[in-house]
Order: sequence, then structure tokens, then C-alpha cells
Amino acid sequence: MKTPQVGLGGSKKGGTTAQVRPLNWRVESGAPLPVNTGVPAWKRLFVPGYQGVELRRVAMKTWSSISAHVKEMGIQGPFHADLEHEAARLTVMLDVIGDIPDARPSPSRRTSPVENTIHQMNYAPASMPMWAGSERTTYLSHISLTFSNGVKHIAVDEDDLIAQRIQPQFMFFDEAILQLARLFCAECCAEGPSDLLYGDGLGTALLARLAWLDKSTPKTLKRGGLSTRQLRLVTAYMQDRLASQISLAELAGMIGMSRSYFGRAFRTSTGESPHRWLMIKRLGKACEYLLNPQITIAEIAQLTGFSHQAHLTRVFRQILGTTPNAWRRFRDD
Repeated sequence: MKTPQVGLGGSKKGGTTAQVRPLNWRVESGAPLPVNTGVPAWKRLFVPGYQGVELRRVAMKTWSSISAHVKEMGIQGPFHADLEHEAARLTVMLDVIGDIPDARPSPSRRTSPVENTIHQMNYAPASMPMWAGSERTTYLSHISLTFSNGVKHIAVDEDDLIAQRIQPQFMFFDEAILQLARLFCAECCAEGPSDLLYGDGLGTALLARLAWLDKSTPKTLKRGGLSTRQLRLVTAYMQDRLASQISLAELAGMIGMSRSYFGRAFRTSTGESPHRWLMIKRLGKACEYLLNPQITIAEIAQLTGFSHQAHLTRVFRQILGTTPNAWRRFRDD
């Protein structure tokens, strides 16, 4: 399928422009790639044995149950790749010049792409054979989202099993998955570490959407919120660790729930996702520190669990509608 030559600024789908954020890559062409030894397969940077491909740039981040790798590739002539992976994996095409590469369950069994979009998606369970190739592609970028088989020190969550039960699907498209992929892409390319609860929440939402699209997966969802005791337990734990990284699996494991059920139950009980609830509490503590002119905003960011001052400023503006500096000046007047 021939596509228009589009850059990272946007692509066409259904007559509207879909914007793709410019990428701030963490690994440039020619730089050594991260060492993979000693880490689980789902956390490793997966670079298959491409033929006819120059891997130009890579950005990657991992959370407690999912990892994301964004890759940009230049292609000289036909290319082919063996994409079998030890962990369940979803790939989403971000941009392409030339033909759209197709993914297939065997080298000789071609799969037709979805019409009217470059954002082809492919999902393969762990260790499933998968190949990709194209005759006339000159450039492509995509994000690869790899799911865990369980979180260290925590019993295997039913959400981890879902990733193995979902049936493989090649060359499909879903708008909700595309939006989640773009959020992961933005996190990969942002400076500093990403918040664990945020990435875990995105990963849980992604798994839930894949399960919903999978015709073989039961569509029943557990309903209801947390009990008073459960809510008190997890919120006290979060409040006591405002400056620490907290994972969704950590919180869910405290009360014996899966990550996805806990996230829904927490929202039902509080009206907020666990990540947003934690951000609001961190901002409350940050405001307390802002009343002390001896503490710099950079120090406040560190004391309240933000990765750096810019991260604190961004969240402060998103939730409170102003910046820490402006808030401090207003209080001083």
C-alpha cells in the first residue's frame, strides 16, 4: 500500500490531521545501545536482526509492568526482519515514507494493511513467530510496547496473564490504542524519569483495550469501589511516600487485587486515578514548602517526588492553573 510522504509533524486519517509530537531521542545514531544483560526480556531494548535497515535513533523507558521503545529507521531497498520476542508485544507505526511494511505470522503469508491510515498495529503474545518486511519503504518510526510476565517480589497479576491470553492480531487499527501509544511516546522522549504510577496506569489501560478488542476474551468487568479499610490503607501508604516512586502493582498487591481492578475501584471511591490522586497530594505538600522562601523550587521538586523542577512546574500548571513561582509570589504579596 503506497502512502503519502509525511514527516513526524502529522499524518492523515479520515480527512483530519493526526499530530505526532517531535521526538527528543535518548540514543542517537552511532551511540552504544543500552546493555541488556541481567534484566527481564520485557525490559530489554529489542533490536531484531534487520536486513537493509539503519537504526538511526532510539528512545526507551520502562515502568513496573511495561516498557516502551520508540525507534526511527532509514531503509535502503527491501528489508526483512524476524520479530519473535520472549515477551508479549504491541507495535504501533508512528510514521512512514513509502510502502507500509506488513507484519505476518510466517515469512510467506502476507497480511494486508488497514486502509486510510499509516498507524498499523500488531500484537503478538510471547514467543510467537512474527516477521515484517517491505519492498519500497525508505523511512519509518514506530513504538514497541512490551508487557511483563509478572512483577518482581509480587505474585503474578491477572493482568499479566491477560497479555498471554489475547489472540495475535496483525495489521489492525484502533484510535484509543493510538492515543495511548502517543502518550507513551511523549513519556519516552521527555527528559528525566517517568512517574511509575502514570506509566503503569497507561499500561493497564492499554491491556484493557486490547482485551476488549479481542473476541476471545470475556468482557465481564468487576464493579464497585474499595472498602473503607482498603482505601484508608492505600491512601495512607501513598501519603507516607510522597517523595518516592510507587507502582500500581505495589498498591494493588497490598489488598490482593489486579492492577486493572484496583485502578477502577480506586477511581470509583475517590473520583481520581491513583496517579492523579498522588499528584494532587504532592502538590499540596509542595505548596506547604513554597511558603518557606528558604527552600528553592528545585529542592521542593525533589522533596515531593517530582523528577525535576520542570516536571513540578508542568504538573502544577496542569492541576492548579499557575506556576510554583507565581503561586509563591502571590502568597508573598
